[in-house]
Amino acid sequence: TYDKGAAIVHSMRYMIMDDPMFFQILKDFQIQYADGTAYGVDFKNALETASGQDFTAFFEQWYFGEGYPTYSIEWEQNESNLLLQINHSTSKPNVTPTFTNDLDVKFQRNGLPDTTIRFTISSNSEVFNIENIGTISGNITVDPRNWIINKVGSITGSNITEVEHLENNIQNIQLSPNPSNGVFRVENLKNTANVIIRDMNGKIRKKQAISSQDLIDIKSLGKGTYLIEIQLDNNSNDLILIFI
Repeated sequence: TYDKGAAIVHSMRYMIMDDPMFFQILKDFQIQYADGTAYGVDFKNALETASGQDFTAFFEQWYFGEGYPTYSIEWEQNESNLLLQINHSTSKPNVTPTFTNDLDVKFQRNGLPDTTIRFTISSNSEVFNIENIGTISGNITVDPRNWIINKVGSITGSNITEVEHLENNIQNIQLSPNPSNGVFRVENLKNTANVIIRDMNGKIRKKQAISSQDLIDIKSLGKGTYLIEIQLDNNSNDLILIFI
């Protein structure tokens, strides 16, 4: 019990992804409730007020819920592109069937530095298409910095079941131009989509709803490499692509 309490505070730090803000929240919370009584929901409110993030699902799963996730990965390389499926089961499925916290995955690449990508998890099975990542050496690590209480199941490189039809649906979607000068569009969108821009530390820098001809301008974010998540509504299931 005591270990888990400390561990989920550590996970909240990961979700905030802004250490100066996070530690200021802790200091302000201590001052506000000094010589008094504070509850978990009080800290949730402090987090949400300071960060602007919604921690409802996190608290339902980690604070009021029970158990932890076990992650498994299947992956398939196609030249420099990677098709990745992240699955997870839970230790208390009757209480907490799904954990929707973000998840870091580290990839070792031949001839390139290791890279860690932060994935948005919204269900027990997620499919990601990562373009231009290079050649994966086969060494893939789940949650390399131990941000989340979890266990790791199998990590296998193979043909991913039930993925081919998904890949066919998304293969025509592309960023143009890529790389860009900071202004680009998502080509071949059939419906509206949500775009989330993250930096390489996983911090969300911009969100935008788009249609097929809308321009996305990230010049104000500065030069660098960004992860572009494109969330589609496909038969009521979110399909997330990550382009580098």
